[in-house]
Amino acid sequence: MNRYFFALKPDNKTRQKIVAARAHIVCPGRWVKNENIHLTLLFLGVLTQKQLSGIVSQAHKIVVPEFSLNLTTTGGFKKAKVAWLGMDTIPEPLSLLNQQLISAALKANIAIDQQGYKPHVTLARKVVKMEQKEIPAINWKIGDFVLFKSVSSAQGVQYQVVEYFKN
Repeated sequence: MNRYFFALKPDNKTRQKIVAARAHIVCPGRWVKNENIHLTLLFLGVLTQKQLSGIVSQAHKIVVPEFSLNLTTTGGFKKAKVAWLGMDTIPEPLSLLNQQLISAALKANIAIDQQGYKPHVTLARKVVKMEQKEIPAINWKIGDFVLFKSVSSAQGVQYQVVEYFKN
């Protein structure tokens, strides 16, 4: 079963900077594949074809002005055993985009279970211990977002773009 989620997909230059930021943290675990690096906007889960069509239609109505993220901090979720890269301040357009996507999902009859939005880029999984260090700020210009589907295979999980949403 494929799971779907909205995300910000970095351009190649930004992706390279995010990958380089790994050198600034120590966290025994499993690095996320470079091609899977993203910032989740909203997790949708397993969808019916009707829900998928509905959410794509609703998401195309969302207009988000171009904005920038400054990835400046590292952290981890102990329970999930994840190391991440994040920001000190969440830009208002990012919060607005998240809220608009929640509204779009509800209009497409998709139940959302989100308990506080903590935007981050997952760097590693199965992390037992993490040592945080300062990282050089990464400026990420945002002008679009994508709908991904998560596909499991013998080579691991791959995130495939279902649809791009541009302003």
